Amino acid sequence: MEMRRNPKQPTHERAPRADIGPTLVEPAEFSVKHFSDEARFMESIDHPGLHTHRLVHEGLVSSLLGHKAAFDSGGDLTEEFFQFLEPWLSGHMRGVDMKYTRHANSVGT
Repeated sequence: MEMRRNPKQPTHERAPRADIGPTLVEPAEFSVKHFSDEARFMESIDHPGLHTHRLVHEGLVSSLLGHKAAFDSGGDLTEEFFQFLEPWLSGHMRGVDMKYTRHANSVGT
């Protein structure tokens, strides 16, 4: 990520705000669509962890939108944002999502 080269340097000195703002919209929009599609699929395979998975999604989207709102209000993207983003991308999408994939495979979907 270009804007993360030096986390101690304020965001506004690393990249223009106008360039950063749209990069926060895409993950938020993607997340809402991804999570909606995923929940429908999990319902279709009667996944036993659907309720808990939905709660995780709600928390992730809430956190992402909170970081975006802070940025939109003039704040910088903090190290806290990047500490949230990295585990979400690797831990949730690559790890947690694999659990429902294993369930789908076990039921022959």
